[in-house]
Amino acid sequence: MSCAEEKKDQGEDFIAQLRGRCENYYQAHDHCCSEAVMVVLNQAFGGGLDSESLRRLGTGFCGGMGGGEGPCGALSGAVALVGYLLSMPGAGEALSPPPAWRADS
Repeated sequence: MSCAEEKKDQGEDFIAQLRGRCENYYQAHDHCCSEAVMVVLNQAFGGGLDSESLRRLGTGFCGGMGGGEGPCGALSGAVALVGYLLSMPGAGEALSPPPAWRADS
């Protein structure tokens, strides 16, 4: 397997892990999709925000922008959190999940 194929497989594994964690969090904590996605991505990339604050921030995206069935809440929540993560000091460096989340550890 080439290095590029291996990295692709690792990326796909990581995305599958994120998806599973989002689904589990959504079901276990009675959060909407945007809230669950924001909490899990924050944990995965070390955003440092607490779960309650993230839940409150994500509430407006539930059900597709406040229940209006507009843009997907999970996507909107993810975009909002990625924007936060990329605006953090040192964000010019590549975001990297903690070792426990990496396929190679």
